[in-house]
Amino acid sequence: MAMANLRYVLIGCLILWLTLGTGRTAAQITVNGNSEQGVINCTIPDRDLSLSQAQTLYESGCYNAAATVLETVSQQGDSINQAIALSNLSLTQQQLGNWQLATDALKMAFERIEVSNADHQAAIQAQALDVQGQLQLARGQAAAAATSWEQAAQLYTQLDQPNRAALSQIKQARSLQTLGLFQQVKVILVDVAKSLREQPTSDGSEKAIALRQLADVLWMTGASEISLHKSDSSNEQQTRSVQSLLKESLNIGRELNRTDITAAATLSLGNFYRHQFFKDISQPTIDHQKAYKNFSNTLFIYDQVINETSNRPSALQALLNQLSFKVNADIRDWLSEAKGLSTDQQRELQTALEPTALQASYDTAKTQLSILRPGRQTVYAHVNLAESLLKWQQMKWQQNQPLAIDGTEILALLKTAEAQARQLDDKRALSSVLGHQGQLYGLYSKDSQGPWQNAYLETATILTRQALSQAQAIGARDISYQWQHQLGRLLTAQGDRDGAIAAYKGAFDTLQTLRSDLIAVNSDQRFYFRDNIEPIYRELVALLLPPTRSQQSKANADGVQTSQQDLDLVRKVMDALQVAELENFFQAACVDTTTELGKTLQPGDAGIYPILLDHRLEVVLQLPMVDKTVQQANTTSELTEDYTLQRFSSNVEKADIEQLLSQIRRNLDSSNPGAVRQFERASERLYTYLFEATEIGPQTKPQTLAIALENALANSSSKTLVFVLDGPFRAIPLGTLYDGENYLLEKYAIALNLGIEVRESTTLPNGADLKVLAAGVRNPPIPFEDYVLPNVTAELEKIQTSGASVKLLQEEDFTRETFNQQLNDANYQIVHLATHGQFASNREDTYILADDERLPVDELNALFRNTQAIQNPIELIIFSACRTATGDNRAVLGLAGATVQSGARSAIAALWSVDDAASVPFAEAFYQHLEQPDTSRAVALQQAQLTLKEEYTTPRYWAPYVLVGSWR
Repeated sequence: MAMANLRYVLIGCLILWLTLGTGRTAAQITVNGNSEQGVINCTIPDRDLSLSQAQTLYESGCYNAAATVLETVSQQGDSINQAIALSNLSLTQQQLGNWQLATDALKMAFERIEVSNADHQAAIQAQALDVQGQLQLARGQAAAAATSWEQAAQLYTQLDQPNRAALSQIKQARSLQTLGLFQQVKVILVDVAKSLREQPTSDGSEKAIALRQLADVLWMTGASEISLHKSDSSNEQQTRSVQSLLKESLNIGRELNRTDITAAATLSLGNFYRHQFFKDISQPTIDHQKAYKNFSNTLFIYDQVINETSNRPSALQALLNQLSFKVNADIRDWLSEAKGLSTDQQRELQTALEPTALQASYDTAKTQLSILRPGRQTVYAHVNLAESLLKWQQMKWQQNQPLAIDGTEILALLKTAEAQARQLDDKRALSSVLGHQGQLYGLYSKDSQGPWQNAYLETATILTRQALSQAQAIGARDISYQWQHQLGRLLTAQGDRDGAIAAYKGAFDTLQTLRSDLIAVNSDQRFYFRDNIEPIYRELVALLLPPTRSQQSKANADGVQTSQQDLDLVRKVMDALQVAELENFFQAACVDTTTELGKTLQPGDAGIYPILLDHRLEVVLQLPMVDKTVQQANTTSELTEDYTLQRFSSNVEKADIEQLLSQIRRNLDSSNPGAVRQFERASERLYTYLFEATEIGPQTKPQTLAIALENALANSSSKTLVFVLDGPFRAIPLGTLYDGENYLLEKYAIALNLGIEVRESTTLPNGADLKVLAAGVRNPPIPFEDYVLPNVTAELEKIQTSGASVKLLQEEDFTRETFNQQLNDANYQIVHLATHGQFASNREDTYILADDERLPVDELNALFRNTQAIQNPIELIIFSACRTATGDNRAVLGLAGATVQSGARSAIAALWSVDDAASVPFAEAFYQHLEQPDTSRAVALQQAQLTLKEEYTTPRYWAPYVLVGSWR
């Protein structure tokens, strides 16, 4: 559970409570051997209230009591004392989720600071800005938070407090990261690294904390190291890895004899290896030895903290982290498929995951919990342990094995946590406890029948509603959506479809307000999205598109009522899922705005949403309003102001569609006649499922009048198909779908919409009015020298003779600096890049090559988003020699991400490595067709591919190109 780590800074005799991080790791646990378990003293003293008393209450988790004391203290003493009390009051109200009260207190604090003439005015202002940054980030105001922390860092620098300045800069970088401003993040982190390098170790604990947080923010933003000049006068580079930063923090802690610092640094190292492991096993092609090494390092480091540190809170935290790691189902999935591991390595992994090892960890953790001082951190420690046990139980059920831990033990942990949360009057903690109790009862309902099952479901529903009520009372959206999702699942199990849809819609609406908050990186972020975020979208869509009677049984179908409102919500949910996936790819809220696809469709366009559910393939067809007469004549679809929506469905298992897609992708880039025949057979079957899907209309319409999708498209006179693709469909170019006689590309121009902004865009100009920046590299830099492109010069020459106004950058002329300069100096409608590049399922492996270096997708924003580009956005960017990572369904997100980062309205790239020689006639044909009056970029691409098909009949050569974004 996300909690802020708290720190207390003395200025003379005055105390200010500060937050030093908003990471998602658990707060530090405190131990009190003299406290009785479950007894919390939140009594407010009768007189002589002071900041120190408020601090004691705060540290005990008595936030309401601390707030009461601070309200009194804030009215006493001089203005600077009042400012400190008010800043602390804001921090306390933030813990309670009272955002408006926190804002009001902070506003009054700044007013007191402004009228103060005390010597410590600047220091208090810097600390208040720190508190303000946390408040703004918690309320989704990442840009404002970055400004607050920037101002705090400047004040700390003026006060000659470089370590505190570094801490504020680190938090500034985290907030900018959520906005997708990776280049700015990199600049700040390099500055922080230089500053910390220059500070002597004698500066002590603050430097150690800053080093650890710098290391954490590096791996959380996808980096494992940072490069900087060895000195201001040297161009020689020095690399600081996450491990080296944490080692330095660890050494400082040892010199100071601070076990809390050494344990925290070691814990961070364990969390880093954990992150690396999950990153390893999320790759389409897994390096199993590398994954094994990071798995072993994770457990070794956690064991080191557990067994060697005298800091008991850190030991318990390591134990809880280790147990949650071991019960992760993805580890077992990886182990079952891991290849190339030795017998000893496999035995080591299996031993670590044996039930006896998990039981021992649980027993030790349970003992450690008994000596914790009651408080919010203790509540979350109980929840953390219970959550791991719940995951362990789920695995046992799925494997049809005896239960690992009796459910009453899990419930006892949660009941202890509930009692403490109620004593603290902590609504957030109580919400977490009640929600997990609901999860426990819901889990046990699946293994029960009859009255017991109903009783468990009813209890789970009541507890989940209570958890949701507590979360909503304090505006805790980050946990509200979880309980709304859980409630939706419980109501679905009870057959309450309307109630379930309402709960899912609540979760969906909450997620739309949370975007940047969900970006904060977990060590297993991609898996977290897959398991906790994506299902909300898909399960809601499944409820909105109920199966027909024939899909429920073998009876004849007579239609299912699907309202226009339901179909419209399906469309919105699938659009939002595209955005969520793209932002998960970037780990940043980088998609500023989206325009509904229906508002941009024009006569001749059709929007198609293929949606793959467990036992059926659903398709939603969106047509512009202009087709009203045709639609009314041929269908009973309802109308909106801008577009019509129709539903089509095919009875097919999800696994069968996925197998077909895999067969198509595997054989597409082969010239072998046998592979081509296999591709055509699989492609024809997929075409049947998709385009012969039957219309599902209102119950009043006879099923015999229902038409197939291909007929609806023919009736609409559509010429361009805009696909909003569901996951697995992104692996193939849909133009290769085969009806037995023709490919889809031969009938329609095709474009993809992947969540990027659909902006109004006009047809590109002709002749000299079309300005093109064409850049290419034949011989790429080391270590990419194997990716030689011998025909780059010929390709660029074809573009230069196309009739457009073309600026060429070739070989040594195509550097980061010259490329950036050209983008600043002129307004180009097209940027054509004939250079090697790759689009992968993670942004770290998505890049293009200049002559002098690799340009990561993160940095395209800084290169393209100059003043000229902002005023006149690039219409089209073409990655003619780039490719997506083989077998990676998410790799097209890299293409969409590159489009977003460049600010272009659309992009063209290939789904696999294209023959360099074929790129030349492709480029020639594309620009020739683009020269034709009123020719859209989608049609120009279609015609260029068909031209290529005449020369290269095998799909491997003409099929890979896809257009993402605007198709005008």
